[in-house]
Amino acid sequence: MESPRQIWYDASPADRSAIEQMQRGEDVRFSPNNRRLALAEFNRDRLVIADIEIKSVEKDTVQVSVANVSRFSSHRLHDPHGVNFLDDDTIIVASRAGSVTVHDVARRAAVNESRALTANEVALDPGLEPLNGPSAVAVVVDGNGTSEVLVCNFYGNTVTSHVLHRHGSTGWRVISNDVLLSHHLGRPDGVAVTFDGAWIALSNLDPPRVLLYERQALRSDGSDPHGILRGVWHPHGLQFSADGQSLFVADAETPYVHVYTRLGATWRGVQHHPTTSVRVIGEPTFQRGRGPGRGGPKGIDIDRSGRVVAVTCEQQPLAFLDVSAMLERGADHLPEDSRQLSSELAMMRQERIIGERYEARIASIAGSRSFRITKPLRGFKRMLKRR
Repeated sequence: MESPRQIWYDASPADRSAIEQMQRGEDVRFSPNNRRLALAEFNRDRLVIADIEIKSVEKDTVQVSVANVSRFSSHRLHDPHGVNFLDDDTIIVASRAGSVTVHDVARRAAVNESRALTANEVALDPGLEPLNGPSAVAVVVDGNGTSEVLVCNFYGNTVTSHVLHRHGSTGWRVISNDVLLSHHLGRPDGVAVTFDGAWIALSNLDPPRVLLYERQALRSDGSDPHGILRGVWHPHGLQFSADGQSLFVADAETPYVHVYTRLGATWRGVQHHPTTSVRVIGEPTFQRGRGPGRGGPKGIDIDRSGRVVAVTCEQQPLAFLDVSAMLERGADHLPEDSRQLSSELAMMRQERIIGERYEARIASIAGSRSFRITKPLRGFKRMLKRR
C-alpha cells in the first residue's frame, strides 16, 4: 500500500497559494490540448483554471509546471461538482444544486485574476433535459464539431446523453436529449468513457460499486451493467488509462486511488478487489478531513499523454502522480473472472427491493395518525434532552 512516486509540481508562490486556498475541490480535468487544467470549487461556486506544462526531463521522469491560475465565477454555478472541456476554450459544468451550463473560458493575457463568467455564458439551444442533481460530465468528441455529453443525475438515479453541435461561434445546438442508463442506479456520482468510446464506467454510491457498460451492447429500454467492480468504499471520480486496459477510481472515504485492470479485450464480469490500491493522501491530511464520504480523493483525471494522474481532495486541493509507477505495482496481479456477474446482479436487485420497502415503511409511519398526534411530545422530549 506504499505511495508511488508523487510528482512535485513547479509553481510560483502566487499560483501555489491560489491552488492551496481552494475549498472543497471536487472534479479536475485536462483540456484537449493538454495545456490547461480545470478544477471545480464546490464551496465557493467557482472554477479554478490554470495553464499546465508536462514534459520529460530524464528517462522515466516527468516534470509538471502550473502557472497563470485564474478563478471564474458565475451566477449559474450552484455547487459545481463535475467539470469537463468541450474544447480548449469552452467548459461544461455540472452543478449539483443547479443545472449543466457551458462557459467560454478563453485564455486572456491577464493572469492570477478572478473573473466573472456572467458575460461568457454560452447559449444552449434548446437546452438539456431531463436533469436532476447533475454531478458529473463526460465528453466524447467525434471530430466533426459534434460532442456527446454524458451526465450523472445524482438525485434522478439516471445517466443522460446529450448530443451537442457547435452553432456558429457563440453557441451550441442541442441535437438530442435521452436517458441512457437507469437500471440499478443509486446516486450515480462519476462517469468516464474509454478514448475509443467502447466502454462507460460509472461510480454508484447506493450501493457502492463501479458499474461498466459496453456501449454497443446497450439497449434502448435501459441495460444491466456488463461489468461490476467492488472493493471501493465511496467511488467518486474515475478515469480510464489511455489504452482502456486500466481504470483509476478515487475512493472519497479512504486515502486511496484504486486501480482495476481488465482481462483481455473486455471488462465483462465481476472483480471483487482492485488490482492495486495506491495511497495518495498522507495520514495527517486524511484525518483532518475524514468523515462519511469525505477525507479521501475526489476528482481524478489522466493527461492526454497518459503519463500523469491529477487528483483533488478537500484537504489537498491538487496532487500529481506518475501513471507508470501506479500501474507497475499491479502488473503481476490478475483480476477475478466473470462467473459471479449473475449473482451480483441478483444481489443488487434484492438490495434495491429492501431499500424501497424500508423507504415505504418510513413514509407510512410518518403519514400515520398516531405519528402526527405524538409529534408535539417528541419535540418536548428532544427539548428536555438538550437541557
